[in-house]
Amino acid sequence: MASQAISLRFFPINPRTQKTSFEPVYVMMLDQKPDFPRGLIPFADDPSGDMFLYSVKPESFGNIMFISHEDYEDPDRYIVFLAPTLKQFIESLTELPEGL
Repeated sequence: MASQAISLRFFPINPRTQKTSFEPVYVMMLDQKPDFPRGLIPFADDPSGDMFLYSVKPESFGNIMFISHEDYEDPDRYIVFLAPTLKQFIESLTELPEGL
């Protein structure tokens, strides 16, 4: 993913947070998009609805990925690797400059 300013919203883990916790979001994606990649758990999104995902697949366990809905038709660009661990992903985040 190119270096650009984006706003990131983390999904709560608490299941009592109703529709915005990560579990209902994951179930909704599986129900609405049968080809949504299995083993990738959404944990955050951006204002355009693109999602940040945590891999639980054995071959990429712990990797942080990004799904761009604009690149849905292009399997090479639809899912993008961002970081090998959640810790490294979070450490790479920066605050948006004032006025953006």
